[in-house]
Amino acid sequence: MIQTFMNIRTILTAAAAALGLAACATEPEEEESGSVGRVELVGRVASVPPGRDFVLIQSFGEWRVADGTILTTRGADERTGSLLVTGEKLGQFAAADIRSGEVAVGDAVMRLPEPAPPEPTEPVEPDWPSAEDPGSGATDEPVPDLDVDADGGEEVGNPG
Repeated sequence: MIQTFMNIRTILTAAAAALGLAACATEPEEEESGSVGRVELVGRVASVPPGRDFVLIQSFGEWRVADGTILTTRGADERTGSLLVTGEKLGQFAAADIRSGEVAVGDAVMRLPEPAPPEPTEPVEPDWPSAEDPGSGATDEPVPDLDVDADGGEEVGNPG
């Protein structure tokens, strides 16, 4: 009887622990507020043709990088580069133009998170006088045309 009680107690303790761990594992991770995304390792530089301004990237998994995306490279010796995805791809390889920096075979290729959109600002009202604002000093009177004599003389007002 005591041994049966101990077996049931052990089973219940193990089940409670398993449920507790499972609950922790299924909770989604919360991202920091204001975080737009994370750095994503998309591949490695597989080839840098000599005398050319492009590279071939070997992707890690399915290639899900849109044409025109800017990617960053990082080498073992702290070298960095900037690549522009061109859209050409074949199998696990994709082409990108070198935009800046030094790129070598084996460099990591990463997609950086997009910057957060700027905070919307209040529209700024112009500070010049308006005809709709009676206290602004603007009038509905016509502005006279100004003519200049052909010989460079003084300006003469011509009422419109």
